[in-house]
Amino acid sequence: MKDYILKEFPEGKAAGQKTSISEFIVFLCILLFSYAAFSKLMDFANFRLQLGSSPYISNFAAVLVWLIPGTEILSAGMMVFSRSRKAGLYIFTTLMAAFTIYIAFMLSFSEHTPCICGGIISSLGWFYHMIFNLGFLLLGIEAIRNYRINNHHLN
Repeated sequence: MKDYILKEFPEGKAAGQKTSISEFIVFLCILLFSYAAFSKLMDFANFRLQLGSSPYISNFAAVLVWLIPGTEILSAGMMVFSRSRKAGLYIFTTLMAAFTIYIAFMLSFSEHTPCICGGIISSLGWFYHMIFNLGFLLLGIEAIRNYRINNHHLN
């Protein structure tokens, strides 16, 4: 076993553990975006209505109603495969940053704050929704950082 770890992970056991943690983070990111996208598509009429009634982005609702779940599915799919995982992680992290900034903006400057997330995530209060998003944003950043460390020879 020790020889396997040293062959697979020249840095030793800690690097192997870091890879396992990174893979688990990627799994969580895939799960989140798959769930979120399909929840939006399964309740498409409600998602479209909420998006259309959201302040500041309602003018873009016709495009965003397809772009958001489509990009979530694309990102999740890319993270499944090692060749496209890095790009998928960047898309995931960028979207999580955008969603988090949007929530902060809505909470700061809008009286009407419909949730466009879908599924059980939409049942979170805004405070917990912000914490949830920040948590996944940090996980995305950590996964990218670990990807760079673990795959430095591929970059």
